[in-house]
Amino acid sequence: MNGRVYDAIAAIGERRFVGGIRAQLLPGLKGGIVEIGAGTGASFPYYDPSAHVLALEPDRSMLARAKERAKSAACVD
Repeated sequence: MNGRVYDAIAAIGERRFVGGIRAQLLPGLKGGIVEIGAGTGASFPYYDPSAHVLALEPDRSMLARAKERAKSAACVD
């Protein structure tokens, strides 16, 4: 799927529901984390800066967007 289209479709759910869940679950994670199927990297901003996240995404379009998000996330390789 095209990453830009995915983000557009997921935006409402992210604002209304999923973002809140991410905000509750991810900030407390520390140490090494492997995120399989990272999508467009929507979860990256929620991780604690001290976490070390290795993110994997097989779809090229999604990966391109995830790489852009990773640039501003201190926890992602």
